[in-house]
Amino acid sequence: QSNSDNDGSCVLRITGTAGSVLLTGDVEARAERELLARRIPLHADIVIVPHHGSQTSSTAEFVTAVAPRYAWLSTGYRNRFHHPSPPIVARYRDLGAHCFNTSDTGGVRMIMDGSRVGPQTVRGAERRYWDP
Repeated sequence: QSNSDNDGSCVLRITGTAGSVLLTGDVEARAERELLARRIPLHADIVIVPHHGSQTSSTAEFVTAVAPRYAWLSTGYRNRFHHPSPPIVARYRDLGAHCFNTSDTGGVRMIMDGSRVGPQTVRGAERRYWDP
């Protein structure tokens, strides 16, 4: 049991011929440790970074077990919690993950068509005149 409702988030790993995605919701360190203790397969090509990249999640052990190629951080522009935490982003990057922060890129689409896996940012694909 956790004192946080965040640890009650549904964690889902989806695997197909083109790769795998780990949806983590708002889980924090305690739930991550529980997933690791249960030896649940966590490796994924893409991870939705837990709890918006806060310091209460993405433990070193969890990030190492997931070892993603792509890490998506779902954050709001200038959010009051200051997510994501720079050390958390660095933790993913240090393992070679390409990080996408939605407050910078807008939405992110992942192309997984069997011959390639790759990101497409909405701001990159559908630029507006006010975008830098």
